[in-house]
Amino acid sequence: MQEINDTHKNPKLRTYKLFKTELRIESYLNCNLPKYVYQSIARFRLSSHNLHIELGRHKRPYIPADERFCRRCNCNLVEDEFHCIMVCNNWSNNRIDLFNKAQEFIDNFSVLSPETQFIKILNDKNPHVIIAVGKFLNMVLKEDNIV
Repeated sequence: MQEINDTHKNPKLRTYKLFKTELRIESYLNCNLPKYVYQSIARFRLSSHNLHIELGRHKRPYIPADERFCRRCNCNLVEDEFHCIMVCNNWSNNRIDLFNKAQEFIDNFSVLSPETQFIKILNDKNPHVIIAVGKFLNMVLKEDNIV
């Protein structure tokens, strides 16, 4: 866990360390869910996705992390995992279903800070929330959604 939390040694784990707090099999892997739900969640959690925070590390010339801005909205913010789920106005309509499920199954969801909401959404064990997360991520991580 100490290595996961070392952002300088493992910058790619900057988001993973927020919700991976113990070494165990994740709840979403133990549910009988459609394959695309598993894949979407796994890709997102492991930063194996098409968000600019990840794509920018492979561009030549190299794009510094703090300059990997979202190409889907005009917020002028880095397009990372948090931005994707919690901020990007391009996904506002799709986020409604996810947040409705979260409010239904996560205690006091609407009064939590956005950072805590993000962590709770990605760690929730309820299959309804897990499916909502998977559907949301499946839609936003599709390659043809890149602007």
